[in-house]
Amino acid sequence: MALAWIAQQPGAFNLALQALDEAETADEGVATAQAAGIPPQNFLVGDRFGNIAWTIAGHLPNRVGGYDSLLPADWTKEGTGWDGWLAVRDVPLIANPPWQRLWTANQRIIEEPWLAKLGDGGYDLGARARQVRDDLRAHDTFTPAQMLAIQLDDRAVFLQHWKDLLALELNRAPKSELHAKIQKALGDWNGRASIDSVAYRVVRAWRNEVIDTVLDGFSARVREKFPDFTMPKLSQAEHAVWQLLLERPAHLLPPGYADWDALLIACADRAGENLDKQDGGIAQRTWGERNTMRIVHPVSRALPGFVARWLDMPADQLPGDRDMPRVQSPDFGASERFAVAPGDEEHGYFMLAGGQSGHPLSPYYGAGHADWAAGKPTPFLPGPAQHTLEFSPSK
Repeated sequence: MALAWIAQQPGAFNLALQALDEAETADEGVATAQAAGIPPQNFLVGDRFGNIAWTIAGHLPNRVGGYDSLLPADWTKEGTGWDGWLAVRDVPLIANPPWQRLWTANQRIIEEPWLAKLGDGGYDLGARARQVRDDLRAHDTFTPAQMLAIQLDDRAVFLQHWKDLLALELNRAPKSELHAKIQKALGDWNGRASIDSVAYRVVRAWRNEVIDTVLDGFSARVREKFPDFTMPKLSQAEHAVWQLLLERPAHLLPPGYADWDALLIACADRAGENLDKQDGGIAQRTWGERNTMRIVHPVSRALPGFVARWLDMPADQLPGDRDMPRVQSPDFGASERFAVAPGDEEHGYFMLAGGQSGHPLSPYYGAGHADWAAGKPTPFLPGPAQHTLEFSPSK
């Protein structure tokens, strides 16, 4: 397999993005971003006149000859493949939409014909983006405090229908000691991915087991010929699996199950047994225990444990999850939280995971990290000076 990479194309990199420091309008910001030689990124911009826009910063390849990036293609055929960079007029752009909101959370933002220009490298599910969208629609104006509330939104909107389905299936199924433990755990459901929630962890584990089981059924036929085949993780599999659970077609039921209800209960049994066999059983399996931070120094893995603990950030339990605005997992999450209203910097905040210094001997190593973990806003403006660095000419 031969792969073409835009980073290897002539003109892929430049320093044009530096001009963004001097842009004064949203239009100038868009033009600067689209001319920048960087890996393509979502770009959101707003100006003091109230204009807002979204586009892609960086160059996009111009696909020609009916080339579809999702399918194998023979570039030895003349006129097939990439032909330079996509013209600016063809680069996706959303400017001043009538809904007066723009947001991005790695979801698909555009549809055809722009989607064909941009391509599909694997978009996020969209549950987090939908929650951000709804939070933004809740108000007409926003203070920094309200923006922080959106960033800290850990409501489990996405899992609510899974929780309801699990409760329904357990009520239908024959009673067992394990089912009683799961039902009792569901009783603490508060609709959030909070660190003390056992229900959230149980529902999430069951949902993952169901998706894996259903997808594995599709790959069973493939494994008859290729025994080592495993179904890749698909971020959009949620939609397909949920549609199957709604329609329950008999011919797509994975082998080994009498019906779809049997599959769902078997998944509940497997997920429940895995949690229950740990110390304290299901009742002690909080989400915080599973969602414990692992932010480590690059060299700590090569050092003794007692030294590594001094270099690494604390193993704090974190609320939130991947599919909600408070996006946090043990090794993935929002690297920073930031909001400031021009002219009202006093009420702005800037929260940074890992702290202000990367030097373990610095007094500011990890400073501010605890605020990020706890969701406590660190002031945007600096406090009183604590150190002064003076430069003087040598004699």
